[in-house]
Parts: sequence; C-alpha cells; structure tokens
Amino acid sequence: MARRARIHYVSLKSSLVNLPISIYGPLLERSIRPQNLAVHLTLPAANGVLKTEAYVGWTGMASASSLAHFNSADKEKGFETIEIDPQYAMGLGLAQGAVVEIGLLHDLPLAKSVGAEPVSADDWEIIELHAGHVEDTLLGQVRVAKIGQEIDVWVLGRTRVRLRVVSLDPPSKADALLLTTNTEVHIAPKLRNAAPTAPKKAQTAASTQDNALGPADKAPSTILRVLPASLHSIGISADSSAYTRPEPLAFTSRATFDALTSFTPSDAPAFKGTVVGEGDYFHRATLRLLGGPLDPSPGTPGKDSAPAAPEAKVLTAKDPSAASAPKSDEKAKGEKEKEKERRGEEVLLSWKAGIPERHVVLLFMPDGKVGEWDLVRVSATQEREAASKVVPPASTSADVAPAVSTGREPFLAGVDDILTQCTDYCVRSFASHASRGIVRGVSALLITGRAGAGKTSIAKAVAQRVQVDPRVYAYTLYIDLARHAETPVPALKGLFKHWWAKAAWHRPSVIVFDNVDKLMGVELEHADSFRTRHVTELFVALYSAAARAAAPNARGIVVVGTAQGQASLHPLLSSAHVFSEIVRVKPPNKDARRDIMARIVERRLEMAPDIKQDSASPLNFTALATQTEGYSATDLHDLVARAMHQAAMRSTAQEDVDADAETTLSGADFGAAQVDFVPLSLRDVKLQKSDVAWSDIGGLRETRRVLRETLEWPTKYGPIFKQSPLRLRSG
Repeated sequence: MARRARIHYVSLKSSLVNLPISIYGPLLERSIRPQNLAVHLTLPAANGVLKTEAYVGWTGMASASSLAHFNSADKEKGFETIEIDPQYAMGLGLAQGAVVEIGLLHDLPLAKSVGAEPVSADDWEIIELHAGHVEDTLLGQVRVAKIGQEIDVWVLGRTRVRLRVVSLDPPSKADALLLTTNTEVHIAPKLRNAAPTAPKKAQTAASTQDNALGPADKAPSTILRVLPASLHSIGISADSSAYTRPEPLAFTSRATFDALTSFTPSDAPAFKGTVVGEGDYFHRATLRLLGGPLDPSPGTPGKDSAPAAPEAKVLTAKDPSAASAPKSDEKAKGEKEKEKERRGEEVLLSWKAGIPERHVVLLFMPDGKVGEWDLVRVSATQEREAASKVVPPASTSADVAPAVSTGREPFLAGVDDILTQCTDYCVRSFASHASRGIVRGVSALLITGRAGAGKTSIAKAVAQRVQVDPRVYAYTLYIDLARHAETPVPALKGLFKHWWAKAAWHRPSVIVFDNVDKLMGVELEHADSFRTRHVTELFVALYSAAARAAAPNARGIVVVGTAQGQASLHPLLSSAHVFSEIVRVKPPNKDARRDIMARIVERRLEMAPDIKQDSASPLNFTALATQTEGYSATDLHDLVARAMHQAAMRSTAQEDVDADAETTLSGADFGAAQVDFVPLSLRDVKLQKSDVAWSDIGGLRETRRVLRETLEWPTKYGPIFKQSPLRLRSG
C-alpha cells in the first residue's frame, strides 16, 4: 500500500524532494543510493479534478517538517510531509498542503538520451548564456524524466529554467526513465516568434489603435551593420554644403533594399551618381541605434558607457515674481524628445552595388548620432522621392572621392611576408567560422619580437588590412594590456567580459591585445604569482576552448596578441592552446633599414618645412643602413630624431655668423647623433671595448698584413667581398 504525505513547500531549488522520516529510515538502513531511486507522486482525483501524477528524484535527505506527525494529536493534521520546491511543485500542479500518495521505484530503466524543449524563449536564452553551467549541474538537480512532464534547473542558484520532456530513449511503458552520467540531454532551441499578423476583422475592430501607429511602426524592418563611408565610393561629394536636405542618406545592398521596401524584384534602379534620372528614387526610412554592451570602466564617456551614479540635487529658492517657462511647455518638449528618440532618425534610403548584405552606408549623418560599425534597425516606407530632388546634379560624379578619407596606411619595411602571413591567417579563420554555427575558443595569433621590433605597428596594420578587406570588413578593438597591469582582479574580470561582448556585438571583429606578457607574464620565484595566475585563468575561461566550462561562441572573433616571446607568457596560455599560430618578428635587414630611414626622414621633413636636405652632400641611406647593424625600427626613429636635433643645434650656432643660412640635414648630423647613442637592445648592458690598435704592435708587418686581409677587411668591406667575382682571402 502506498504511503501518504502532505505537500510542504521548501526552497530546494531543484527537481528533487525530501522524503518523510518513515520512508527515509528504511532506505538508509538498506543503503539505497538516491541516484538509483525514483519517487512516484500521485494526487488522487477529487471534486472533478483529474488525478495528477509526477515522477521526481530524491535528494537523499529526510523531510525536517515531517516531525509534526509525532507531535500532532489530530490524525488529519498529523500526516507526514514531503518537501518540494514551491516553483517546481506549482509547475506540476501540486498545491501546498495537498495529500499525495508516494511510491518508490527501484527498477526504473536507465535513459540513454532525453529530448527536451524550453517552456519559453526566455528559458532558451538563459540556457544559451549558461550552457556549461547547466550541463555540469543538470544531473545534480534532475534524476527522473517523464514525457510531457516539466523539469526545472536552477542556474547559479538564482535563475529558474523550465524544460518540458518530449522524447525518451529507450521507450518505457511508464514513459519515465532514470537519468545517469551516460545520459545525453538534447534541448531544442526556442526562439522568439515575430508578432502575428492580426486578421482583417480584428484590424477593422481596432482601427483606432492602428491609426495611432505611424508608417514606420508597421513597415518591415531589419538590423543592419553600419559600414564606414570611406570603404565605398557612393558618388556624392563629401561637401555637406552642396547637400541641403535635413535627412541623412543611407545606402544598402539591393537584396536588403528589396526586403525593406517590399519590392520583388526591385523597380528602383541603383543610384549611379553620374546621371541622375527620374527613375532614381530615395525611400523615406527610420533608423534607430541599438544599444551595445555597457563599458564597466568608471568615468568612460560615450553611448556605450555604464550609467553614471546619480548626482546630488541642489535646491535653490526662486523669486516667485521671476518669469519662468510654463511647466506644461517643458513637459511637452520632453515628451517630444522622447518620441523622437523612440521613432529614431529619419533617413532617405536607396541601394548601391558593391555594398554587402546586412550592411548600410550613411552619408551626412550628424556627429554623435550613429557611429561606424554600430548596429541599427532600419524600417522603410513606401513614400519615395526622386533622386534629382534630393541630390543636386552638381554634387554627383563618378570620380568623386569617398566621403571620408581612409588615412595613410602605415609604412612597414621588411615585414611584407609577416603582414601577408598574419592577414591570411585572419581571413582563413573568418572563412572557417562562416561554415560553422558554433566555435568554441577564439582563433588567436601571437606576434613575438624584442622591444622596439614593431610588433604593435604590425598588429595594427594587420587589423587595418582585415578591416578594409571586402571579404571580411572586420571591426577592430585595440587594447593595451600594459595599462591594466595594476587593475584589480574583479575589475579585470568585468573588462574581459566587456571586451568579449563588444567584439561579439560588432562581429566580425579583430581584438588586438598588445603587451600580453605585461599582464599575463611568466610566474616569478621572488614575487607573488597568485594574481598573475588568477588573471590568466579568467582570460582562458573566456578566450580558450580548453576552459573547464564551455567557452562562449567565438564565431566571427579573431584575437591578435603581441609579446616579447612565447617564453615570457604564463604557461597556462600555452597549455590551454590559446594561440594557434606564432609569428616571430626579426630585426630589419640592411635594405629594410635603408627604406625605414628614408621614409622617416621624408615624413620628418614634411612636418618641418624649414629643414631641408643638404644639396651639396645628399644623404646616403645605404651607407647609413650599413652603420646601423642590429638597430630596431624604434632605434631608427630615435636616431633620425637625434639627427634632426643636431641639425637644429648646428643651425642655431650658425645664425650668429649668417642669419640667412638655411637649416640643412646632412650625413654629419647622423654621425654626431650616433655618438653616445645606445640601441634599445643594448641599454643597461655593460660593454667592454679594447683600446688596442694595429699601430700598437711593433714589427711583424707581414703578419699584420695577412691578419688584416683575412679578418678585418671581410668585415669592414663586406659588400665588396660579397660582390667580388674573385675568391678573396677570408676566414
């Protein structure tokens, strides 16, 4: 005969129950494990209510409230209690105080796989965010699954996720199976449904409400990514004085334009710019900016910053006789601003060949409204205007430059192969991500080299190349980790998540982590390494597929890191395989040093028009490159700067003699700049140089001559020995 007990609500935050003491005692004596036991609860039918059945698991604990059975004189009130979570019980239809029959099942079959679906779209979104945690804790909260029955899982002990069982394998007579460590649980996604279209009768009945909605609210809309106008030549002059309309211009691809304007196929030709005919049209549209992730850094201005703390209000007494604006006008003005912000910015929409799908290019957008790479929701209407009325013919031309200058690409000599290798890696990674729905762990590239080798410039150049590549159009997020070397660990944890969220929001994205070894360096014996290891573990948990919990979806995100060497990084980064490819930057060779110095001098002279090259003795950059063996790119920048200072000092000294003398840059200035100049790689290194010369050796003239021809000349006159057709004495 089944035992009876009364339902008692206790916040267990699981799909398990605490059994009465009369049942708990025998189970404990027989050493029955909770993992092998299922509990069958039956609520008898009464007063027209159908019988309710539920299969639950056992926590392994006794019901503390069942002691009331031994202290109560009333038989009806003396039922033992079975404790269950109130939210879970209400989902099963078990009310507080209801009397249920308890049955124990010891031979319930084991489940190989369980199919479930979320009860609501909110439950599915929570599962997506905490998939790893749900996978780790599901078996500890659910022991039994029955087709059609609800099972609940609590995420982080706070948020309840409701699932409904739809299939079991193998099939069971009772449609219930026991979960084990070998059971696979498949959860089907449940996305939010679009707003259903009301029937015609309902629309007629609610015509008043429909009339209150504007055309932008009923028009089809889509989310688009804003591309910089510098990447596409629209054919309109960037001079805003020629454009007098208040609405900015927006251009999308033809497919996106057709979807927004409901034309199939489009009867509006592409905007050509050269010849504006009556067939070119702009549609009126509404553009609303979508809010991105908030920046947790305090005091960071901008639309993506966290809301500031409320400021203290200062109340001042006012003269009642002073004139003031009516409160009704201020209220109406505030409501008007809110309504404008809700509806968004009005734009004129057209399409242009060459713009990728799901993207939009904006022209004449006021500063601060919408930024590059932001996400916007665009909804168009059927109202349109001829392009000849919107854009005057004088401002349209096929040869017009892009609206925004792309800027000068950084000149990096001697690293063309490295730039090509890094760029190809990023493009291949994005192509691989495009063929997969979920990517665990980021595709990361590490650029190593000594200080001053140009790692940061190379990383930025690679990011810029991927940004302007039509196959990718990647958003770039640059972060110097050396600035966060003293940031507290809790703040760093929030920044790691914010950087990830920002890159995911603007994806495809390239995150440039500069100076990784400054924040996640190798552990030192004489220093406390707990902080470094803690920060590295936080980084690996987000950016590596080898994390303990399931890493977030890294589809469309590539990381480019820089460090002085792989050995200078924390060993956990190597063991977790964060960086899948490593590129070593070597010091520039002679040709690269020549090109670097020539370009640096050219740019310096452009910035200082008062200084010119000495026409009597032009600079020999080949000879200068020979004298700068082992110099890095940073050293060459410093050397040119010192030479410019030497030229300025010499010109100042000559002004006393000749006031009209020009300031010239010559090879002698570079020679003076090299005096006492120590390259970056040799700083803090004690060098010893012998003062013994050949003249100090007496006699042995023939021996000295042979030694000089054999040892000194091949080094001193290396280019001559290298190009000589004869085999000269050396070695």
